[in-house]
Amino acid sequence: MRAHAKDWNIDPNKIGIMGFSAGAELATAAAVLYDDFDKKNSGAADPLAGISSRPDFVGVIYPGPTPFARDRVAPPIPRNVPPSFIASAGSDDQVHAIWADEYFAAMLALRVPNLEMHIYANGRHPGDLLRDGSHMSGGLTDRKGIPFGTWQFRFVDWFRDLGFLEPPGVETKAAKDTAFYLSQPATGARSGTPTATPQTHIP
Repeated sequence: MRAHAKDWNIDPNKIGIMGFSAGAELATAAAVLYDDFDKKNSGAADPLAGISSRPDFVGVIYPGPTPFARDRVAPPIPRNVPPSFIASAGSDDQVHAIWADEYFAAMLALRVPNLEMHIYANGRHPGDLLRDGSHMSGGLTDRKGIPFGTWQFRFVDWFRDLGFLEPPGVETKAAKDTAFYLSQPATGARSGTPTATPQTHIP
């Protein structure tokens, strides 16, 4: 898309990725592995060489295991990692909520700008059986009016706040915040070097 942005009349600096469940698992990998991908695909014969595959934003909706799952070796997080919006059901979809939290915690440990996460009390993974015998719907449906069915409105608020709905060519707040973040010294946990997956402790 970025290679054809001019032809398609879209802003090359407002291209992101959103995934649901297994798709969100892939989106989280795309959010952190773009530098390695670009280096491996930089040959003179590659028509996309020199065009960044970095997403400008990432939507992570009830993800599968991310690169920061406890049974995986966490990759280094690039300092210009894109902002992320994360949403999942909670207690009744514990495993996906944990994977969402692990990704959020890894980013938060580096103080990555513009992270937002919503874990909803009432809700299950799409396709899972509900107590009334029906099944939880997926995607953008309202899930019978429960708060979990309104995550897309929270996403639009976040998306607008970061400037992605501004006219083409207008720099986003997300880009400005990332530039400021990169201008600060990288020390300790903010260096982008691999560290153990942060754990949350409640005293």
